[in-house]
Amino acid sequence: MKNNSLIFLIITSLAYMFFLPSVAIAVEPPNSVAKFEGVVDNQQKMVDLLVSSARGSVEATETLKRSAKNGETFGIIGYAFLKIFGYGGIAKDAEGGIKMIRQIADSGSLEAQNEIGNIYSKGYGTPVNADKSFYWFLKSAKNGYPLAQYNIGVAYHEGLGVRRDKVEAMAWLYLSAKNGEEKALYPAEMLKLQLTSSQFIEALKRAEKYEGDFSVHTESSSNPGVHPVDGWWGWDFDKNGCNDVDNQYRVALGKYKQLKRIGSEPGYGIKFGEGSEKIGMYDGGCDLSEKKVIGNRIEYRASCEFEHEKHSGPAIITFIDKDNIYLKTPSFDPESKGIGLVRCDAPSQSLKEEPTSDVQKLIRQQEDLNSQCRGGSGDSPKTLAACESRDKLLEQIHQHGWCWGKEGQAGYERSWVKCKR
Repeated sequence: MKNNSLIFLIITSLAYMFFLPSVAIAVEPPNSVAKFEGVVDNQQKMVDLLVSSARGSVEATETLKRSAKNGETFGIIGYAFLKIFGYGGIAKDAEGGIKMIRQIADSGSLEAQNEIGNIYSKGYGTPVNADKSFYWFLKSAKNGYPLAQYNIGVAYHEGLGVRRDKVEAMAWLYLSAKNGEEKALYPAEMLKLQLTSSQFIEALKRAEKYEGDFSVHTESSSNPGVHPVDGWWGWDFDKNGCNDVDNQYRVALGKYKQLKRIGSEPGYGIKFGEGSEKIGMYDGGCDLSEKKVIGNRIEYRASCEFEHEKHSGPAIITFIDKDNIYLKTPSFDPESKGIGLVRCDAPSQSLKEEPTSDVQKLIRQQEDLNSQCRGGSGDSPKTLAACESRDKLLEQIHQHGWCWGKEGQAGYERSWVKCKR
């Protein structure tokens, strides 16, 4: 009984520390599961389900499980936390739960990237690692997730995984509040009182610079992280697919009216910019509803039929840039990014390259070793071995043509890029 009470306390603390605004009114989770019907499409619903599952609600646990199976981001995260803590009748598997969140984080989920940061920050199912926590918070924050921007502000204020810097903290808290995160409002106001006028002006300048550098975006209609999608898109980032007369390698996407059928030439049988939002493919399509913009993604509720098989669930468009996207329909594996598409009327351009899966594995190993090297005791044989292995892995990654940032870049500006020959 003591163990169950402890786990419930942890789950409840988790809910109120990470998922509720800092100035929050405690809300008693409902006894009825009526609120849990439908998709798990926001953090508050996930929190309600986590707390109710911790209290023994089988319905809440099943809702999270079903949501995770359907590929819904908050469902996957919520179910993963049940595995991490071993509650709701789910066998405790911290490593497996963290892996679930890591997989969708690697696929571009800003919410999951932020949660990986939380996991390392608080040591949920794994040792506390401030360096890793900061890395994942920044990865999400740079792509415009307001809650992660708040967490970066806190990290700079408290010196968690990075040196203390009140001006830098103010810049990130300001960005977070500007982008709609209520948790950032009070600490930003309190921190402002501690800064000189020149420091505050500098913080605003940095925030403005980051907003441009990182293409920070919000859920507003002027969101620079997402772009219009109406039109034809070629499969596998191959513009040759745009010329496919049978439409096996191109997709009609966005608002359009189907006049007769998806025709043999761009625009034939299709009138873009009118009607409801849809996905049209050679073997079927989807009707889209409940559009939401989250970071660099557009999420829909989709009702699809492909080759006479019906599917329903989330459809997600993830922008790499304005002319290159990943499209994921309910029929895709929840861990998949989806199919890569290139805009057919876009000028010819080189797609931003990403490391192969083998190189990504080396990068993850190198980052783990780097954290052990930086976080360990300087004269410990284990720390020295980690540093040596890190350097060897870095050389292997270089041999594959990838480097950590460009010459002259500050630490926060760096990411993995193709090495200059």
